[in-house]
Amino acid sequence: MRLLSLPIFFLLFVFSIHTAQAEYGMDDFVRVAKTDRQATSLDTAIVHYVSTDGKTKVDLVAAVHLGNVAYFSKLNQVFKQYDAVLYELVAEEEHVKSLAQKDQSSGSTLSSLQTGFSSMLGLSFQLEHIDYQAKNFVHADLSPEELRQAMSAQGETTETIILRLIATSLAANENITKKSDFEAMLEIAQILLKPESERKGYLRKLFAESITGVKDIMSLLKGPISDAIIGVRNKEALSVLKEELRQGKQHLAIYYGAGHMPEMALSLERDFGLKRATTEWIEAWDLK
Repeated sequence: MRLLSLPIFFLLFVFSIHTAQAEYGMDDFVRVAKTDRQATSLDTAIVHYVSTDGKTKVDLVAAVHLGNVAYFSKLNQVFKQYDAVLYELVAEEEHVKSLAQKDQSSGSTLSSLQTGFSSMLGLSFQLEHIDYQAKNFVHADLSPEELRQAMSAQGETTETIILRLIATSLAANENITKKSDFEAMLEIAQILLKPESERKGYLRKLFAESITGVKDIMSLLKGPISDAIIGVRNKEALSVLKEELRQGKQHLAIYYGAGHMPEMALSLERDFGLKRATTEWIEAWDLK
C-alpha cells in the first residue's frame, strides 16, 4: 500500500498547523483556551457557511491529527449530519478505503513514528479513530505522486521545503528564547524526571503553545511552497466540493488540516458565494 512518505508526513503535519492569510488567521480555526491565564485546552473550530437563500450549508471542520479519543468520537458524531464529508488523505485512490481500515498497524516506520509521537503526548492518532468507512465520506485530496508532481512543478522537493521551513522557524524564534546548552539540557532533564502523566501533560501544553504561537510562518514562506503544499490540495478539495454540490447535496463538511482553512474560507466566500455564519469549538487536547 502506498501512503505518503515519511518526509511528506512531517511536512503535512507541520503545514496543517502553521499557516495564515491576510483576512483569516489561525486563531479563527485553532486556539489555546485559557482560564486565568492558564491553558486549559487546545480547541479546533467548525466554522459554518451558508448561501444567501439558506439552502446550501458548508462547514469547515479544522483538523489536528492528534487528539483525545473523546475529540475524535465527537467528530464522528458530528459527521453523521452531513450529506457528504470531504476529507484529506494523501494516498493512492484505490487504497484510500483500505488505508482507513486501521491499516496503520503495519509496523512500518511511519506507523511506529505516529504511535511513538501519540504516546509521548498521551494522545491518539486521527486515522485510528475517525470512521473513514462512513458512507458519506468522500476523498478530496491528492495521491502521493500527484503531490510530488505539484511540488516539482514549483521547483520544490519535500527535503528542500522541510529544510527551509525549519530554518525559517528557527529564525522566527531566535529572539524569543536564547538559552545556553546547559540551560536547555537542564530543562529537558527536568521534563524527563516528571511523573509520566505530568510529563505528557507538560509536553502537550508546550506543543499546543507552539502550534498557536508561531504566527504567519507561511507568510515568510509564501509563494511556491504555499502553492505546492496548501494551494494545490485546496483546489482539489474545492473541485470535489463543486461536484458534490452539482449532484444536489446541500449540507457538506470539509474536514482538512487547520492550516488549509484560511485559504478555503476565502474561496467559499469569493468563489461559492457563501457567507460566514457561526463558529463552534471542540476540545482536541486537555491541557489542564
